Amino acid sequence: MKKKVLLYTCRWTAGGIESLLVNIIDKINKEKFETNILVSQKESNIYDLVLKKNNCVINEILKKQNKNPVLRILKTLIKLKKILKESNVDIIHINVYNSVGLIYAWIAKKAGIKKIIVHAHNTGIDKDKFRIKHLVHNVCKKIFVKKYYIYLACSNEAAQFCFGNIKTTIIHNGIDTKKFIYNEKVRNTYREEFNLDEKMVIGNVGRFVEQKNHSFLIDIFNEILKINKKCALVLIGKGPLKEDVKRKVKKYGIDKNVIFLEERNDINCLMQMMDVFCLPSLYEGLGIVLIEAQTSGLPCIISNGVPNEAIVTNNVIKIDLKEEQKKWAKIIIEKAEEKNRKSEEKSVTVKGYNILENIKELEKIYNA
Repeated sequence: MKKKVLLYTCRWTAGGIESLLVNIIDKINKEKFETNILVSQKESNIYDLVLKKNNCVINEILKKQNKNPVLRILKTLIKLKKILKESNVDIIHINVYNSVGLIYAWIAKKAGIKKIIVHAHNTGIDKDKFRIKHLVHNVCKKIFVKKYYIYLACSNEAAQFCFGNIKTTIIHNGIDTKKFIYNEKVRNTYREEFNLDEKMVIGNVGRFVEQKNHSFLIDIFNEILKINKKCALVLIGKGPLKEDVKRKVKKYGIDKNVIFLEERNDINCLMQMMDVFCLPSLYEGLGIVLIEAQTSGLPCIISNGVPNEAIVTNNVIKIDLKEEQKKWAKIIIEKAEEKNRKSEEKSVTVKGYNILENIKELEKIYNA
């Protein structure tokens, strides 16, 4: 008999958690496991085709979107116990950004679910005026970390941040490495499409939120243009701060050199057209886009907010966020000018970031 697995995450966007869950659904042994998704609210349709192919529907708890995280969590908790009691699932796999997500595990236990997996994916929280988010996170960590759950994390730093010192299994957020193998033909096609033939292309993928530090990246790019005018910055994603970033670009007068794209399902192809990947995040649970960029052979310039576990090739330089933008600009240009690009699929697989191997690990945990 198939085991019924319910994959839960609070907000369904187009980030690393969603990418992982879609890969699980697409590649898990369907003779042994039946998987479904439950979310508080759905904010993106980017993966709908893949989910439809796998006969998977995203079940939303809240029909109206809530931008206020406190209201969203409270409304979810009110409805969650009843939904889980009626779900008849064997396993719930709860994906969390911080310790507040442990409340969902507590609700799942109250609903009678026998196997509860809590999976950490982040190492920080955006600032708020009175640090209330940090306070609630720390309180939940003290109250809701219980021995009867199974704890997973994408990195040691994420495990420590969300769960403290309790025993946690590290399962990397792997990728479909074959999709990201460097392809010169795809590179040329995309560079022609975006009119980038003679330009040095710096790329970034991520939601426009404080964590991703786009404002700092724009400062860096402005310095890059002072050195080399034939450069383009490609920013892929959406989010609440996108318009602010656009205004900053316009203020600098560099809008002709910056390409804003929405959520895309061809990230693997867009990375082919880049010359260097820049990830200046304030913090990351892992940084799955960095794994993708390294697989495609891109030189990567990252901040000290990205865990060392995400560095799986020799083509990554980490810079402290306290360093001046001029230093970042100089290093980015130097790396972008290197012409020895090659795929790093084997290195990424050896370091444990091949999704097929990650799913085998998960299947063992589901079966245990």
